[in-house]
Amino acid sequence: VDEVAKQLICSTAGENALSGIPVTTAQMAEYQCACCKVPCAACESNFELEDLNDPATAASSINSRMSELTDPSKATQFYSSGSANSASFGPENVFNEMTKFMVPVCLSQSSCAAPVVNTTTAGVRSYVYSPTPNQPWKFAWDILATNAAVPQQIKDSIANDFTFMAMSVETCPYHERYCIPFPGIAFKEGSLGQCIPKVDSGIAAMIG
Repeated sequence: VDEVAKQLICSTAGENALSGIPVTTAQMAEYQCACCKVPCAACESNFELEDLNDPATAASSINSRMSELTDPSKATQFYSSGSANSASFGPENVFNEMTKFMVPVCLSQSSCAAPVVNTTTAGVRSYVYSPTPNQPWKFAWDILATNAAVPQQIKDSIANDFTFMAMSVETCPYHERYCIPFPGIAFKEGSLGQCIPKVDSGIAAMIG
């Protein structure tokens, strides 16, 4: 999710919105370094993310990417060749870098069946993404999320597209951020009472 957020914040649309507030010279220099828009000690190369030139394009692109991660009904879309995220990460990345995308937790159930989480699930929680404090562009995210001068499409994207559904506290007794099911992932019985991630059978049939 950091990459998608970074794409929005570091885009031309994000930079123009930030410039129009305006921010201080020091803040703009910090932003440009954080986004590798200028040579600085923190950057070895640019981020090679698709640029988003205006608020409407940014809102549409970010919604397409994030909806595949936040809407359970779009899991098949995430694993398809036409995924809005295919240029950045796909099924192979998810399983090759599992510890990057998933956090092991203990659930209050006796089977490895993946818990159902949707808008009608009892006790469903919400998790609203925000960059961690150590992200050098977090201050820009916070400004673009709240400042009245920022184009509404950008503020709406930050407010709405980065909200995840999380399991109930009864099922997953941790902070919401650790209780978000990953799209298209099921589980099988492993050793020592562990549940091992696997691709959901419907997704497996689709991708072959």
